[in-house]
Amino acid sequence: MRWIIAVAIVSVTTATPAEVYRCEKNGKVTYTDQPCEAGDQPHDLPEAIVVQPPSKSERDLAKQHDARLQRDKSTRDQSDAKWLKEHQRKKDRAERVRAAIIRHDVIKGMTAAEVRSALGNPDQVSQSESDGSPKETWTYSDDAGTRTVNFKNDEVSSSSKRKKGAKK
Repeated sequence: MRWIIAVAIVSVTTATPAEVYRCEKNGKVTYTDQPCEAGDQPHDLPEAIVVQPPSKSERDLAKQHDARLQRDKSTRDQSDAKWLKEHQRKKDRAERVRAAIIRHDVIKGMTAAEVRSALGNPDQVSQSESDGSPKETWTYSDDAGTRTVNFKNDEVSSSSKRKKGAKK
């Protein structure tokens, strides 16, 4: 008797997959385990796709890939932050120079072209050398007094105004 129960259990667990029938009624397709009409043939199903879990080496490759992506993102983020900081610095400088030109003033770091935009061409230009670097001094004179602009490495290093009649 026991062997009959064992045979019944084995036969249930090793049964072949059920047949599947494709039925179409009123343009609607359904699949069922019963024939739609007498004489219908079972529908052929594609082979099941079995996906194996990744091996240890594949998991290691995936981890390496993820780490590389993270390093690349970090490097890109640092580069973007550096560019943004430099862009903001240039933008701030441009605004300060623009404001100085509008006021007909000179600020440290302006170029010769920017000083010309603010004050025009100088009345006098003198050149010398300071600490091995070329130095240039522009002098502007008008009814109010004298203005001196000193350039070092092609940028304004200092500027001064002297009112007419002021002691030296």
